[in-house]
Amino acid sequence: MPKKSVGVRCKSSRCRDREFYCHELTEQDRIEINVGFFRSGQLSDQRNFLASYVDSKETTKKKEGSRKNKTMIYTLLIHEQRKQVCRHMFLSTLGVTERQIRTAFKKRQRDGQIAMEGRGGRREAEKVEDEEKRQSILDHINKFPRMESHYCRANTKNEFLAPELNLTTMYNMYVSEMTADKKKPASRSLYNNIFKSLGLNFFALQKDACGICLRKMKENPTDESFLTMYQKHMDEKSESEASKGRSKKDGI
Repeated sequence: MPKKSVGVRCKSSRCRDREFYCHELTEQDRIEINVGFFRSGQLSDQRNFLASYVDSKETTKKKEGSRKNKTMIYTLLIHEQRKQVCRHMFLSTLGVTERQIRTAFKKRQRDGQIAMEGRGGRREAEKVEDEEKRQSILDHINKFPRMESHYCRANTKNEFLAPELNLTTMYNMYVSEMTADKKKPASRSLYNNIFKSLGLNFFALQKDACGICLRKMKENPTDESFLTMYQKHMDEKSESEASKGRSKKDGI
């Protein structure tokens, strides 16, 4: 879809009452979101973004005579967190219409991805380029050391990245690396979507803090003495979890 500028922002005082976060979006935030949305120029990327940041749920309270069965939920990335905004703020920030959102939903496949456009067929070179961009994102994200949830493993299976990282920092590093290699970077929305699909989080939980695991995540040392200590630590953790599981099963 052709690039469109940021429209008039939401000025409704009702948004705060409805727990929307429109007021937290600055004009600079909106411009950056808009630029990222159109950066790749690929319709499939744009539709993936719309399908990822718009959700729907069954309407619990229907007005008399209304045939509306679903309520649309619009979200945008605000301070590295997805937060709900009103429909007007979402549409005007991206310069899209409700019809374009409905189309994105219709084209969403079972795996959550948008089918490539088939009108006339896309050139093979373009398909290869898309795959190369996705792989470049995966390669970049996988460079960062990860740490499994330690004390909270029973509650979450996510892996954590260093607390000083965030999506903006990582994407900027990715763009710098691609530019240095004289390659065209993928869009921010595609980077975000792939990151989200990996089930990663940024370390924040205090009860997950563990000196050995933190060092592994931040420094990723390769000396034999540390690796031996780390393996012993992980074995002890696994045994502790297994013991807790047995105790719980036995009702202790």
